[in-house]
Amino acid sequence: MFSELGVVDAPLESNGVNLLQYRNESAVLGPWDGRVAVHVWVSNNRCFITTNANYMAAPASAVSDKLFLRRDMRWGPDDPTLWPLAYSDYFSHFGAIRRRPSNAEAAGTSWILWWDPTHTHFISPASGQTITRGLGKLSSARFSVLSDLSSDLLRKSDDYLKSSDSPLALVKELAESLRRGLSRLSSIPATFERMVLGVTNVQRTYLELEGLLRYMTVYKPRMEDLDYEGGPPDADTVGAFTADPMVAEKFHRARLPFWFIRPISAFPGVNILRVVQLLDPVGLMELEVVEGFAPITVGLTLQERIFGLHRGTDTLPWYKDPFAPGDAANPLSSKRDVISVVTGGSSLHQGTDTFTNSLVSGDAAKSLVVRSKQGLSGAVTGASTNKGKSRNDPCRKLPNPNAQQERNKYEVFQSPYMAPSIPGWAAALAAVDRFQTPACGSDPRNIYVLPEPAERSSLRARVEWENAR
Repeated sequence: MFSELGVVDAPLESNGVNLLQYRNESAVLGPWDGRVAVHVWVSNNRCFITTNANYMAAPASAVSDKLFLRRDMRWGPDDPTLWPLAYSDYFSHFGAIRRRPSNAEAAGTSWILWWDPTHTHFISPASGQTITRGLGKLSSARFSVLSDLSSDLLRKSDDYLKSSDSPLALVKELAESLRRGLSRLSSIPATFERMVLGVTNVQRTYLELEGLLRYMTVYKPRMEDLDYEGGPPDADTVGAFTADPMVAEKFHRARLPFWFIRPISAFPGVNILRVVQLLDPVGLMELEVVEGFAPITVGLTLQERIFGLHRGTDTLPWYKDPFAPGDAANPLSSKRDVISVVTGGSSLHQGTDTFTNSLVSGDAAKSLVVRSKQGLSGAVTGASTNKGKSRNDPCRKLPNPNAQQERNKYEVFQSPYMAPSIPGWAAALAAVDRFQTPACGSDPRNIYVLPEPAERSSLRARVEWENAR
């Protein structure tokens, strides 16, 4: 984060303009003055930026119509909890969001809000504490810290909603989003990356909700109190960019960081104490886009982008979508897959070429079994899909001459070359529930429920059996 780097001086003069021309260290800095300043070009126009902070964050560059999730499962410079954005009347509370401290000691008991999850705190089957395969959860110790901190904030938001005559709807929306995020994080197993995304979503929602409450109860009253004296900004807030002198005046009075952008022609008479270089997001935060998560298409306005960010994490898939179009990266979307909704003792097959959504309510849907045609018996065959179709129907499935005809291993094998089967096997095989996924997976290899009658321990018997075939 930018707070961890030192501020570097820059040339005082650019194109004949020296920003320290009116420097006066003994004077009290007002909203138009700058503790530090910088020369910049904005839309091919020479401008300068002043701030009441002691560092100069770089304004956002040209934006696209998409939001990209980064490798740390955060939203990079599009996230108002990570980098100051342009001031917006609708999101005026962004400037009051707490920024990441420079070290763990400065974070105090709130360190969990900027913590980056690691595999150490991902409880997976390898730990022996879960029964799911390839999935896991955040450790109970870290979740407890995050949950306890969030519970205190949710109580404050509830108190605000009860005490205010006209509470902001956004407070309720963010509080509900925080509750849902915590519930998913504690209850639903996920991949490691999706678990991290769940943590960062809770962190971001917490920081925005806290910033909104701080803005409404602390900073907004300061802005409206004309007798309140401004001064150096609170060091733990993110701040905002603005080109509006009235916004600069309000933020100066409230003691929130702001970066005031003006054309160079407005420079005369401005008291600036130091000229520095811009702190750019490049190198200060993770900008590499993560693979496997599609970008979110949004509008170009700040409000549209923030709305997209708010719903972004909730709309990104928790698991792979089995109903998605065929994709080599998604094995469940193969054309040879079969989806069966098992109801009691029967199954409703939906075909082998396409997926058709079925809505099954109540206790009728016992389980959803995804089985490969080459897996357990009972899958839909070409003959069943041809039922009711004429020979001239182009959709009629033709038999595959290369397909192997395998016998049903759940029926007793009859052969004059083999001794009679044990009677108990026939009854046991007939009672096997073939619609439940075995513990070894949905596509077992060389694994049967009971010993295969055709398999003989004697090598001679095996040779005789192969010759007989």
